[in-house]
Amino acid sequence: MKRGMLYLSLFSILALFASGIAYGTELSRAGDLLKVTLVNNSDVYSDDQVYVQMVGTDAAGSGMLGHVDLATSAWVEISEADNTVTPPGGPWGRQYTDYARKLSDLKSEGLHSWSFEMPHIISGRIFVSFEQPVYYHVSPGPALETPSAVDSALPNYPLIFDKVELDWENGKEPFLNTTTVDFFSISFMLDLKLSDGTSQSRGFTSSRKAILDALQGLPSIWQNGVVSGSSGIIRFIAPQNLLDPNPFEDFFDSYVNECWTYYTTHTLTLQSPPNTTPWSATGQVVEGVFTFNVAGSPEVVTINNLAGQGEHIFGCDGAGYLFTTGTDSIAKQGIITQMGAALNRSVLFNVTDSATWWNDPSQFYGQDATNQYSKVLHQAAYQGYCYGFPYDDVGNFSTGVTGDATEAVISIQPMSDQAILRLKPNKGIFSTTDNLSLLVDVTQAISTPFYPVFYITLPSGQKLYILEGNRFTGTPSAYVQRKRKNKFVPVAVTVPGAESNIPLLGVSFKNIPPGDYVIQGGAVNTQTPLVNGIPNWLSDCSDSEIIRVR
Repeated sequence: MKRGMLYLSLFSILALFASGIAYGTELSRAGDLLKVTLVNNSDVYSDDQVYVQMVGTDAAGSGMLGHVDLATSAWVEISEADNTVTPPGGPWGRQYTDYARKLSDLKSEGLHSWSFEMPHIISGRIFVSFEQPVYYHVSPGPALETPSAVDSALPNYPLIFDKVELDWENGKEPFLNTTTVDFFSISFMLDLKLSDGTSQSRGFTSSRKAILDALQGLPSIWQNGVVSGSSGIIRFIAPQNLLDPNPFEDFFDSYVNECWTYYTTHTLTLQSPPNTTPWSATGQVVEGVFTFNVAGSPEVVTINNLAGQGEHIFGCDGAGYLFTTGTDSIAKQGIITQMGAALNRSVLFNVTDSATWWNDPSQFYGQDATNQYSKVLHQAAYQGYCYGFPYDDVGNFSTGVTGDATEAVISIQPMSDQAILRLKPNKGIFSTTDNLSLLVDVTQAISTPFYPVFYITLPSGQKLYILEGNRFTGTPSAYVQRKRKNKFVPVAVTVPGAESNIPLLGVSFKNIPPGDYVIQGGAVNTQTPLVNGIPNWLSDCSDSEIIRVR
């Protein structure tokens, strides 16, 4: 690894990507169907161990719940007759639906990449799970019981599962969003591909384990959110969704009391964000109630003292507290959502400028009483965007993206990593004609001979591997090949001990388009480089270094 550098051109990578050679498919949307592609980069579960299903509400506006038949792309209304499956374990005392399909049952789009086409749908949710499908039960009504992440008496509790929001209402553009507001269990990268050839990306570049490790590193009170099973942690529950909210009842009390006392003698001014329906309001605490007067209107909006109401602060709900609906006035919705966001981010006061606090994330989460669950997820999120609590869209810091889409790509990120190798680009932001030097630190000896593997990860989660010196392929390569006497051969290396700044790669940027490119790499076992078509890692990089070309 440390004998010389590989000199590559990112222009050739992007030429492959732009031409579709690396992926073999073109973006298209046929009529009233939207292509949804799922990419299995878990590096643990095979494609026939990953299950997917989609549910949502009738786009025609009937209000009826249904699921998408992934084979026919039809939206099908739910029925109690759908309860035909008895999940393993139990006894559960009732049956469940059979809406899920294995990834390998869908249309193949290349290695570990599968697709289906979805119709228009309201409040669409795509559920992904490992080894078993997520089980829904249809109750009388009919009503669809959302799979519980917290109730150990139900069959989904021991499963690793998570969900992605994908709405496509009639007359509107598709809307793609992660939903870590409820819990975190799977690391997804999302990519909404648009008809003009651009894309919008959200999600996580970090592995599932790296994110869970960060959440488990929070103070002890937060460990009430840990759900564990026989093989380790299953998910981390957001504080407002715990079955027992008691640990957090008085979590915000000191901060709430400071705020309510401060605004007894000070005035808080709130106003509409730019490019929205204008409104403004001023508020003070009067006899223990935060009272806002809307400018130019007789409307008064009140929020009761939230001491002892930690669950309602985290959940941004509760009659008399932070609850609002779409039927409320624009001003009331704005006041309630901004107050809820300010409390979760601990910026209700003692900020530089209270009139523009939502534009300065450097001030967020700075107090002891703050939503640390959301803080960790934002730190792990691609470009800092995350949906960490119900009003996290205040100031546009959540993960929702929308546009004239031709395809939605959902990539399952690696389940785990090992922090033995760390990549270090010489800087973070480059020009389109710049040069990149990439170094690697080895934090401990790797005595087993290994092949160094290097790949570029695009925002969609797709990977391009080095093959034969300076060529790239979308097929996993077990090793970097070096030229020896007019032939390309794999070169096995060892690292006798920890070492820093080993030269790994030099890249000359030649007229590449601006964008963000994630660089990753690691070491694979020389005896069995690939297992089921997946690199057999001795050590994968724990960090995902983002190279920004501007």
